[in-house]
Amino acid sequence: MTPTDEFEPEEPRAATIPHVPLGRPSVSAGAGFLAGCTAFLGLGGLFLVVAVTAVSGTVLAQIDDMQQRQLADIEAERAEVEGTHALLDEVSEWLHAARERSGGFPRALRETPPPDPWGHALRYESRGRDRADLRSAGPDGAFDTVDDVVRTLKPR
Repeated sequence: MTPTDEFEPEEPRAATIPHVPLGRPSVSAGAGFLAGCTAFLGLGGLFLVVAVTAVSGTVLAQIDDMQQRQLADIEAERAEVEGTHALLDEVSEWLHAARERSGGFPRALRETPPPDPWGHALRYESRGRDRADLRSAGPDGAFDTVDDVVRTLKPR
């Protein structure tokens, strides 16, 4: 027998891959976790883990609810601001037509324009024949604050 005859290589075998379940952990996995917590922390520690998990879930749900309410408030305010711009556009068109008829913006309004979406009256200020300001007090209802919606009218 020759040295090469004595050694014959083995046939390659297919690798065995252990079965790993995919998807959500089974109930037994959760039970195993709780059993491990009980063994490691004792029964009191297990109650603490369960309590912290429950409280954190409640807090996260409350944060989500709060964010949803804030988003709804922001969208409602945006719609009101857009409505105010549309109202100022409408009144501005009327004031430009009056300027074209009389040669200047009126000193005062004869008719009260409709209120803004927040229910506040608009303020009109003549700045001479060629300039006027039309102002909504905005959501806070106070004039000359940062949330005012203003339209400055000039000749076209």
